[in-house]
Amino acid sequence: MFNRLVAFAVLCAVATLPGARLSTVDASEPLVFEAEAYTTPADAWEKNRLTETKWNLWSTDKDAHKKWSGGVVLQSPVVKQDRATPEEGAPPLHTRIMGIPAGTYAVELLHLSRPLAVSLDGKNWTRKEGRDNRVGIFTITNGTFELWVDDRYAATPPGSSYYDALVFTPAVPEKLGVVNPDFEHGAESLTGWRLWTREENAGSVAIAPEGHSGKRAARIRHEGERDWAFTNDGRLNVRPDQLFTVSAWVKGSGHVEIAVVALSGGKTLRWTIGGDGRLATPQWTKLEGEAIVPEECDQIQVRFVGSGKADLLVDNVELREGGRPKVSKPKVNGFAKARIEERLRRGVVAVPLQGGGVYVGWRLLKSDPANVAFNVYRRTGRMPAVRLNQAPITRTTDFVDPQPPAGEQAYYVRPVIDGREGPGSEVATVVPTAEGRAYLSIKLDGTHTFQKVGIADLDGDGRLDFVIKQPNTNVDPYEKYWKRSTDTYKLEAYRSDGTFLWRYDLGWAIECGIWYSPYVVFDFDGDGRAEVAVKTGEGDPRDPDGRVTSGPEYLSILDGRTGKERTRVEWPSREGFPNYNYASRNQLGVAYLDGKTPCLIVERGTYNTIKVVAYEYRGGKLHELWSWNDRESGARYRGQGAHILRAADVDGDGRDEVILGSAVLDDDGTGLWSTGLGHPDNLTVGDLDPERPGLEIQYGIETRNPKNSICMVDAKTGKILWGLQEPSTHIHGSGLCADIDPRYPGVESYQGEADFKEKRWLYNAKGEVIDTRDLGGLAPRAAYWDADLQREIVTGGRIRDYNGGEHAPRIEGSVIAIADILGDWREEVITSLPGEMRIYTTTIPATDRRICLLQDPIYRLDVAGMAQGYTQIPGLSQLPVATSPTLSLILPPDGLPPQGEAQGEALIIASANEGVRGTLRLEARGVTLSPAETTVDVAPGKIGRVAFTIRALSAAEPTALALARAFLTGASGSVAEIRATVAGTDIATEVRLPMQRRPLEGVPVVQAEAFFQQEGGQVQIRTDKAGVVGKAFSHWDDAGHRIAWKLSVPRAGRYFLALRYSCPQPATRELRIEGAEPAGPLALTLPATGGFGDLAVDWAYAPARLGDGKPLIFNVKAGECTITLTNTDGQGVNLDYLALIPAEVGEAR
Repeated sequence: MFNRLVAFAVLCAVATLPGARLSTVDASEPLVFEAEAYTTPADAWEKNRLTETKWNLWSTDKDAHKKWSGGVVLQSPVVKQDRATPEEGAPPLHTRIMGIPAGTYAVELLHLSRPLAVSLDGKNWTRKEGRDNRVGIFTITNGTFELWVDDRYAATPPGSSYYDALVFTPAVPEKLGVVNPDFEHGAESLTGWRLWTREENAGSVAIAPEGHSGKRAARIRHEGERDWAFTNDGRLNVRPDQLFTVSAWVKGSGHVEIAVVALSGGKTLRWTIGGDGRLATPQWTKLEGEAIVPEECDQIQVRFVGSGKADLLVDNVELREGGRPKVSKPKVNGFAKARIEERLRRGVVAVPLQGGGVYVGWRLLKSDPANVAFNVYRRTGRMPAVRLNQAPITRTTDFVDPQPPAGEQAYYVRPVIDGREGPGSEVATVVPTAEGRAYLSIKLDGTHTFQKVGIADLDGDGRLDFVIKQPNTNVDPYEKYWKRSTDTYKLEAYRSDGTFLWRYDLGWAIECGIWYSPYVVFDFDGDGRAEVAVKTGEGDPRDPDGRVTSGPEYLSILDGRTGKERTRVEWPSREGFPNYNYASRNQLGVAYLDGKTPCLIVERGTYNTIKVVAYEYRGGKLHELWSWNDRESGARYRGQGAHILRAADVDGDGRDEVILGSAVLDDDGTGLWSTGLGHPDNLTVGDLDPERPGLEIQYGIETRNPKNSICMVDAKTGKILWGLQEPSTHIHGSGLCADIDPRYPGVESYQGEADFKEKRWLYNAKGEVIDTRDLGGLAPRAAYWDADLQREIVTGGRIRDYNGGEHAPRIEGSVIAIADILGDWREEVITSLPGEMRIYTTTIPATDRRICLLQDPIYRLDVAGMAQGYTQIPGLSQLPVATSPTLSLILPPDGLPPQGEAQGEALIIASANEGVRGTLRLEARGVTLSPAETTVDVAPGKIGRVAFTIRALSAAEPTALALARAFLTGASGSVAEIRATVAGTDIATEVRLPMQRRPLEGVPVVQAEAFFQQEGGQVQIRTDKAGVVGKAFSHWDDAGHRIAWKLSVPRAGRYFLALRYSCPQPATRELRIEGAEPAGPLALTLPATGGFGDLAVDWAYAPARLGDGKPLIFNVKAGECTITLTNTDGQGVNLDYLALIPAEVGEAR
């Protein structure tokens, strides 16, 4: 029989057992004491009446007997904010229970939800809330227990607190925070443990009559497909940075993990801070892992977790302070006597400029002496080559040939050293054109697109070749995203001149997703010709549903010239991973583990278990150097993998370390350090903050953390230098880490939350937030493109300065990689189009020169890594701006309003060793700038700032027909060209400033938000988009989403259809017009505009066009016509309005 009493006050006349904790499942009957029966003063409450100054003795609550012990509860007033003293709000309550049988008890507050203040002496108060309902373990000697309770603390959201009953449970054996660790105490109810299953009635737990060391163990049976948890009720008080080892013995079938849960204030801080997991076997096997207490954690708890079917015995659960012995391994000594590197040639590139000229660029190599100069030659047909430059070129490694002859031209360069001319470079050919073309085109052997590209010299001729992976499709292993592969991946090799070399079909053993199919292209054996390392399988081992869960897996080496397999070894096994999703995460990387030999790094696992094996490729065979798994380095390394695999010499010993993600392995395959922050979606390593010694790593971490999910760390030690100072939910995507803002030294880091579009952060290298705007989704790219020393943002088909203007050209196709592979030190943009690979290259004349970025050790390995995993911007051992002066222009990001003016700023950035003195000159076409000249004198390492005003050239207010004509001719998207130089120096820059497009006027228009029908989706009406007329809509991003408008046409006639829209990627829509000829359906293609309308310049016009590119003319009846557009490709488009433009506007041109 239960004694009924009151409680929410704690014992005065009992002894407390330090470190003891409560079990909620008891071997004997608990004692329950109703609060109202033993609490005073009686005038502290009223019956069934809620006030602001007294407790409510509440018995009329709906289903009170189901909710509250005895059907009655003491309810506090609503607590809107924490109270300073107990006397505020309702009076404090004093509970005194007498007649308790002698013994040791665990005391709990029953049905605790919102916070209550409790005290053992009425003076010192503790907050109790939710699952933190344990008052403590008490030995009762005189039958008496006392507790004080108050309503001092507010909940979120605010509400009443409830004091129901105190439960006294006979204490259960506990060892360092684990109650009943060997399952030898209690009856069949398993004292101190509780089972939870995601699916109702999917599991059970009972005592098994066999144990690992005793007589009993816990038996867990789970028949469901989803997850389960078996949790201990004990909790251990801890402090940050304490190290613990958790262990248990298991046997049976199914995957099981033991995890240490971090708590803060009684609430879960992290579901795991360490542990161990494996697939159980019929023999007893030990699980053992480490856990390091994170910041803000004050308690830890032990639990077992798993998913899917399982029949397990668990026993001898232990938590102990301290870690496990560390593993030592020998240093790597590879076969190379000196560092193996590509023998690059000059990488000469020649592309036609608008107006008939030709831009020529070439590499400066690190083997060149400091005084090297160059001569540029042009050969026309069979005519002798002519030198184009008057004096040898020393300032840059590029040249503009303004007026070459017609027809194909061949360009090459010769180095000049100490006045003597060296041998000629390779030849680049080009046909000059009036329209120009800032890219090279490689035609693919088919009409497919491609997903990844590996870049290396396959045939030893000193030119970079390409190995692509096609088609451009992706399957993610996660159950919510996985789908059956409908094709197989193929690797295809192309020489630098576009010659197709070979195709290798990965077959059905490799599913079509980046995590199933890693590959890298690199010269591993030092013969001057790159090999292809790739994950392969055999035959068709697919399960009936299409997943590959069994069958052999290999690391294969393919000959780069032929695609033939040279050798293979087994890939790290699937064993030990919780499920298919986690086992399907595979990556490859390259690291110089001895500083000389390029070694292969093979990785399996990201989110929990991680296995890594290192190989060297010697004598046609793969030789293992070391292997590692997260178990040997402890819990802080578990689940720390990233979506990329990087390597760099982070500790300055001349050997590369392996950067798994939030954890780093030393060159010998032992753990060097780990932040323990969890899985990063992105990371960048390099000299990110030039004002600090050594290298840094910038992270965007997907794992939820109370802080630091965006952070920069010291690459040598892992010490956090700065971080996001708020809880994160899901930092997602590739982010961006690049030097894009000349106002701050070092790189800027851009990151965002996947679930909150308003949460975007741009940090400088010191951790200061300098912008919160969206810079182009969660994965904008960046490239060194113009003449200054900052990278430009590449997104939505546009290349633009951060806080500046645009640069030609507009990019077509999906951006696959950005790297310095041709010409001078600036970067190329590689895109995929059907049947074509394009290599966009800058044609902006440079103002200085430097060794090609591909010969930077960090940069080269990052470029190799672009063939697999997420695509990240390559890092550098030293930023260009650290050694050279530069000039940058800050321009209005929204462009220049029509007939308006705006402010700009020129930044003159001196290098650390040399100042800049001269006259800043500003020139422009399409706008006026003032002042046009300014004297500048900038000290070494400083930044000079010059403000200037930009004014649009005056013009008469355009008529409606003039605006419409501008729309058809493209003049509505005009740009101003601005050039800045510092006379007396070599520094200069140029940029294009977009002119905001005027909205159409005086023609039939219907606003996007005025649709009368939509099916297959739901758009969102937006008032926050820049430069729109009225409102716009967004979230038109589901294939099949159809929207219809009615448009009033004042007179019958011939019209063009115009859309004012924005989108970062090309999109297609099906068009129908009722009341017009042709009525459709017609395929409408919308080119990318650069963004979703966050900037006014993102908005563009698109007419419905015929196949020849001419705008389509509709014969429209007078009255009301219906226009219907259907999303056909699942690409998002934001829409401002639709308009009909009289055809005579275009025909009058």
